Amino acid sequence: MAFRLSAHKKNGQRTNSLLIEGKEARIDSSEKADIKLDSQHQGYISISETDGVLTLSSQELPVSIKDKDLLDGSVTIGSGAQFECAGQQFYVTVVISGNPTPRRKSHLSTLALTLIWSLLAIQLIVPVWLPYKITGHKVKGRNVLIENCSKGLDDLRKKYSKKKSDIGRASQIHRDIINRLSDEVEQMAWVFRNAGEFMSKSELIQLEKDIVSYRNILSKVQSTDAVTIEPLTIENTVRNLIKSE
Repeated sequence: MAFRLSAHKKNGQRTNSLLIEGKEARIDSSEKADIKLDSQHQGYISISETDGVLTLSSQELPVSIKDKDLLDGSVTIGSGAQFECAGQQFYVTVVISGNPTPRRKSHLSTLALTLIWSLLAIQLIVPVWLPYKITGHKVKGRNVLIENCSKGLDDLRKKYSKKKSDIGRASQIHRDIINRLSDEVEQMAWVFRNAGEFMSKSELIQLEKDIVSYRNILSKVQSTDAVTIEPLTIENTVRNLIKSE
């Protein structure tokens, strides 16, 4: 495993960088150093890697690393660290090998593979299935509205037809109201029979509300006595006239 060593300015700009493979890296003021110090210090810094763990050693050079000062000795810095020496800043980090890790079959990998294929299947199926489901739902809802309107109009026509045949004793105003309402119901039924299939959903919903309204009006007309009269007989009329004379 290799590691990368780089020098930086205080503003973070990288001034030098090199990849160290299978050897120790040195930082000092000599010409043979991997990264040269700008100062004329006599000591040096060495960095080595073992099994992915970096070790920094200082020989007569003051080093500030991880908020600690090191002059002589070694410190383990793990997979990477930033440190400062002689007014210069450095950074070192382990470089992971690009060789692929052999894949081993396990229950976890099998589960992960199953989930991946399931997600792919869902992504392919949902865009096709969802619009079909929505369309089917809309059609079903429209069919229910048409059926409700058809049954409602048939029932309403029967009620008004029965009421018309049963208003002989009612007043003229009463008969006019029932006849007018019955004509409107017949007109609604005629329009629905001829154009119901072309009506929009909102129109069908409104028609369903209108059917309920006409049913409620009929119930109110049937329950009121305001327009009913008791027919007069001729005998009572003559008798009243004689008395008045």
